[in-house]
Amino acid sequence: MFDRIAGPAGGKLSPILPSRIPSLDGLRAISIALVLLGHLAGTQNFPAWIHPPASLANMGVRVFFVISGFLITSLLLKEWDKTGRISLKQFYLRRIFRIFPAFYVYIGVVLVLVWAGWVAVLDGDLLHAFTYSMNYHHPHGWPLAHLWSLAVEEQFYLVWPAVFLLAGPGRAMKVAASVILLAPLIRIGTWQLFESVRPTYGQQFEAVADALASGCLLAGIYNALGAWEKYQQVLRSAWFWAAPVVLGVLQFIDKPRVQMFAGQTLMNLCILLIIERMVRYPETPAGKVLNLAPLRFMGVLSYSLYLWQQLVLNRHSTSWTAAFPVNLGFAVVLAISSYYIVERPFLRLKEKLGAAAKAKAQSPPRLPVADVTET
Repeated sequence: MFDRIAGPAGGKLSPILPSRIPSLDGLRAISIALVLLGHLAGTQNFPAWIHPPASLANMGVRVFFVISGFLITSLLLKEWDKTGRISLKQFYLRRIFRIFPAFYVYIGVVLVLVWAGWVAVLDGDLLHAFTYSMNYHHPHGWPLAHLWSLAVEEQFYLVWPAVFLLAGPGRAMKVAASVILLAPLIRIGTWQLFESVRPTYGQQFEAVADALASGCLLAGIYNALGAWEKYQQVLRSAWFWAAPVVLGVLQFIDKPRVQMFAGQTLMNLCILLIIERMVRYPETPAGKVLNLAPLRFMGVLSYSLYLWQQLVLNRHSTSWTAAFPVNLGFAVVLAISSYYIVERPFLRLKEKLGAAAKAKAQSPPRLPVADVTET
């Protein structure tokens, strides 16, 4: 199956999708909303009757992981369709322009606040934040604690394109499928054998790699799934709504071994079904909601919100800036400022450099000019 991952879609390996994938920004908006709600719980003045499960923020991050695997693999497959290879240099340049500017501005601001004595970090926090290894550093202070998930993303960016390039699309999908199968065994084995990691286990790359691999696999078999009519009939039917219901129920199961072995895999499957349904059928009522302008805008801001909310959505702080709803307002203002002042200029620069590289690659080779004095 993985040797013909595209299915009957004109030989294309990449998912047959428009350049701007519908519903993804809306799904990102839902994901960051879950993170915000999870971090708002317990802050000053936040309504006591709202008790979201502790796993809510992590579930939002898990959705981001699956989306990331799907999107990155879609881009890699698209490049493979066009050129028969991928450029690691161009891939990493795109990621640097997208991730680094806002990230290191945030780190710089935290450094200033630490120097001023307004926030506190623990030994090793800044080093592990700078090197994208926060997911292997415990304990850590609140201002940088959320960067464990960005560390996972960066580790994925380091590993997956190289696997894709060396193995080719078909074998790369087999690797993704193997990760999905092996991850539950790795999780439960680590949990059983290494008691010291239990308080923070779930942030390490190997513990959550199957979420990213699930998105990768969805991109690889997206066209084949589209041609599987019986499956598509179920996806379009009322049976689909079992996926978000099961996903919600799983947040309330407080059994670590169950979650490690089966719960997280089932979550990934539910998230995959939700992503495929909303991306493939954006004209449905749920798809139309996800594509509303306010949700799309919130999705565009999701990276900025993810970075900056940590400073003010702090249940451990007694500062007025960390009290609801002021803290939420600050998070939005900081995110909008970061997006327009830092991110957009670098995104424009990335687009200009990408267009220049594309034009150079497509330009015909220059022929030597004949010597006019030649006889």
